[in-house]
This record gives sequence, C-alpha cells and structure tokens, in this order.
Amino acid sequence: MSDSHGMLKISIDVAACMGHGRCYTLADELFDSDAAGRSVILLAEVPAELRGQALLAAASCPERAIRVTACSATTASGSDGA
Repeated sequence: MSDSHGMLKISIDVAACMGHGRCYTLADELFDSDAAGRSVILLAEVPAELRGQALLAAASCPERAIRVTACSATTASGSDGA
C-alpha cells in the first residue's frame, strides 16, 4: 500500500458540539475538553500515526460536530498561494 494519504485537518462545529466526550475519550492526543465539557482541538493538523483516531472520533460524534478533511501541502505548510 502506497502512502498516498495527504495531511488531514480537524475542525469542530462548536455550536453543534454537545460535550458527549467521545472524541477526547477515543482520541485524547487530538482532543480535550473545556470547562463545560465541550471538545477543543489539541492538534488541528493530524500526524499520520493519529489518522485512525481522528477518523474514529469524527465517526463517533453523535452530533457530527467534527469534520476531518484533507488539506493540500500548501495549506499544511501555511502558504496561502499569494
């Protein structure tokens, strides 16, 4: 299997998050909780070794508040293309 997987990025719809805690229970290296128990992102850009945890956390969110998207090399490096 070739490593054709690009960098992944995590985002949270804070209005949708209800603080169930599944994300930070399943992927505690990527997510934590705030004082209200709602999810906060620890690592927005997902290291390759945590890819599975990011996808599992997103799939396990009952509110579908977590989005995991591919980001291009220019996005991951911080270049805006300007």
